[in-house]
Amino acid sequence: MMRLMRTMAIFLAGLVSFHGTASATVFDIAILAQVSGTDTRDNCGAGQTFPFCPVETLPYDATLSRSLGPMDLLQGDNTFSYGSPYSTGLISGVINNDNGVLTGRNLSYTYASCSGPCPGDHIYATAQSFTVFGGVPEPETWVTLLVGIGAVAWTMRRRQGAAAGNFRAVHGNMA
Repeated sequence: MMRLMRTMAIFLAGLVSFHGTASATVFDIAILAQVSGTDTRDNCGAGQTFPFCPVETLPYDATLSRSLGPMDLLQGDNTFSYGSPYSTGLISGVINNDNGVLTGRNLSYTYASCSGPCPGDHIYATAQSFTVFGGVPEPETWVTLLVGIGAVAWTMRRRQGAAAGNFRAVHGNMA
């Protein structure tokens, strides 16, 4: 009995130490942020041609929701950049990985409908913090969880069997 418990303890300690030495964890990341900033656009009227149009700057507020896909995240702060300013918009920021709890900050969103000075939208927006979805544990985390549940179930079964044996010894066989 003691040998089995000692073997399980060594196995669990090995899994925990192996998991702690991993350099990065892959998470399937999606983000959600409320961004605000400016939308600068050329406002060409009748008879005006670019680049001689007046420029107007409007406030920009939007909800930004994107799936960033799989990302390798180290413990602590991880800077990221996703997309392009000329297609879907460039998103950059910091995702903090605190043992699988993911938080985001310093998000910036840049979008331009064309490169250089041209008619169209030029958006720049930021968010101090944002919500990060992801956090699928690595396989060794699942193994540790399953071994722990198995150890608890095994211990409960052993105690239940011992309690039934003690009841029979005290009260005798009633059959």
